[in-house]
This record gives sequence, structure tokens and C-alpha cells, in this order.
Amino acid sequence: MEKFKELIGILYEKVMVFPHGIALTQTIGLLKKYNFLATVNAGNVPLDSEESEDSMFRSRPITTKFEKFPSLNRYYPSRMRDNIAIDLFLDNPLLFFTHHDFFEDSIDAFNKTAEIVNDIQPDVIWESLGYICQYFYLEKLRDDGNYDIKSFTSNFIIENTNERDLTYFVQKEESFSIPIRQVTVDGDQYSYKKSDGNLLLKISIPAGESRHIVIDYENELDLSMIDISKNDPQVNRLRKISDFRDMTLSRSVLGRSFIRV
Repeated sequence: MEKFKELIGILYEKVMVFPHGIALTQTIGLLKKYNFLATVNAGNVPLDSEESEDSMFRSRPITTKFEKFPSLNRYYPSRMRDNIAIDLFLDNPLLFFTHHDFFEDSIDAFNKTAEIVNDIQPDVIWESLGYICQYFYLEKLRDDGNYDIKSFTSNFIIENTNERDLTYFVQKEESFSIPIRQVTVDGDQYSYKKSDGNLLLKISIPAGESRHIVIDYENELDLSMIDISKNDPQVNRLRKISDFRDMTLSRSVLGRSFIRV
């Protein structure tokens, strides 16, 4: 994707969505190493792992238990209204997914789910996965009037929507098994501390302003070494068959029946 961005100029958000089940824990670690924001799948526990026994595990769609990297759940649009309401009450993001056949009868098929969400929380914001990852952190008012922040991702934006200047005390779980190259705030290198498996930051933000924090991990990515030639016959055949299925067969009732079979 980095090579594609370099060649074509089209930006993308570094959120991994695996095609079927979520990958192994080792793969989750590689996503972190190469500075991905998160992974979003129908399940947030790697194939070789088990659910956490932490009582809070099921109250959030996100976990950093595995490689200290954010893994999020996504849900079908048929999710129950009560479950949607609980997530909105907890300020959890709602991530929906489905497949193209969901819109077979009508392009408006998702409207019912969207209306449920908008009805429960009229000021909800519909945004991209990258946006959600950058703004998904926990915020708690301190006794001194400032705020504690628990960050899940390594790339996030803190907004001071108050009418006074504030100091934010940021905490992010880290194993430090993957070396940190640098931490930046609004592009400038910033000092941090390590304490009991956490990375700690202290950031002052004037009223009405925001700060963009990025934790950059060391890796050996070299775009010049990436081969993007399409010379694998098996991959090319699969791509052509998939395109024929999605762009030709799916246009007719008979073709869609064949796909389902």
C-alpha cells in the first residue's frame, strides 16, 4: 500500500481488515511494528489466543491485550437495538460490516440500521475507520481540573473543547518489545517516560486547540525493495475470476444465484 500511495498518490488509512478470521498474534505484532493504527474484524481475538478474563473485556469493542496493539470488533447491520444502545451509552464506536448481497434488493438496505443509531444518538458522527481510531481513547477528569487520557492507538488526536487551557496526562500500554523510534506531537519530536508497562506523556493544550500525537516504531521498511509486478499466474487467475464474479455475474438474478451456490 505504501508503494501504491507513492506511485498513484492516493492516500489510505492504515487499518487492517483481514479477509476472513483475524490472524495470529505474531501477525498482530507485525501490524504494530509497521505503524498500523488497528485491525478491525468480526472478532478481536487472534486465532491462536483466547478471550481475556478481564471483566471489562466485553464492555469495549477494542482490546490491546495482544501485542499491545488495538484490535476492534465489527458487527452485522442486523445487530439488536439494545446492543447498539449499550455501546452508544458507553461511548463505544459502532463498526458495521456486510457483503454486497446485502444491497441486492435495495441500495437503501442499511438505512434502517442508520436510523436506529441516529434515533438513539442524534449527534452521532459517521466517519472512516482511520478517524475513529485516532479519536478513540478514554478521558477522565482529574481532581486538579486537568485530564487523564488512556490511548489505545499509536496515532491519535486530543482536542481541548473546554474554554480554558488544560494539561493532558496520556497513558498508553506498551511492552516495549518493539523499539520506539520517536514520539511526535504535531510533527515535532516530544519526550516521554516509561513506567510499569506504560508510555507516559504530559501535553498542555490551549483552549479550543488540538494536538496530534504519533508513536513511531522502528522497522526496516524499504519501498525500493518491494516487488509490485503482477507475475504470479495463480494470483492473476484468481483476480480475474473474482472480478468476473463481482462485476459481471452479480448484475443478474441468475448470476447472483450461481454465486450463492
